Amino acid sequence: MTLETAHFVEPPGGRTLVKMESVFRSVADRDGMLQSGMEGGMNEGFARLSELLKKMQDK
Repeated sequence: MTLETAHFVEPPGGRTLVKMESVFRSVADRDGMLQSGMEGGMNEGFARLSELLKKMQDK
């Protein structure tokens, strides 16, 4: 089980900063999630979301 928290902050400049935090029950749970490739998948997903938002803003 994991507790996921997302914090949305609006710094100056009209952008939004999203800070994600994952809290695991144990170090073993955390390590298992990292070994599963989750980190790479999350990074790829956020990169794709960033590209989509940029395209939408340019319209």
